[in-house]
Amino acid sequence: MIKAKLYDLLQALIQVNEPQICQKIYESKILNFIVIDYSKYENNTNILNLLNGVVKLICLSKCQIPMDQKILFDLKLIDSFGQKLNHKDY
Repeated sequence: MIKAKLYDLLQALIQVNEPQICQKIYESKILNFIVIDYSKYENNTNILNLLNGVVKLICLSKCQIPMDQKILFDLKLIDSFGQKLNHKDY
């Protein structure tokens, strides 16, 4: 429940589109936790929906801070998704 509220708050902060807030999110470890939580909560659809919403907002954000580059490429979220798609169970 707490994790869900935190991701709701993060979505609201990203939607504000304030460069200083975006910079602090970029510099913090919250983007790392998003990547970790994708594998940690892979069977919890509620958390996954929130994570997907946060990543979507990050990718659509108009901030000048490259949060999308960091989460997708630097933190290898794309690679993580690719490995799951290549896994024989899928």
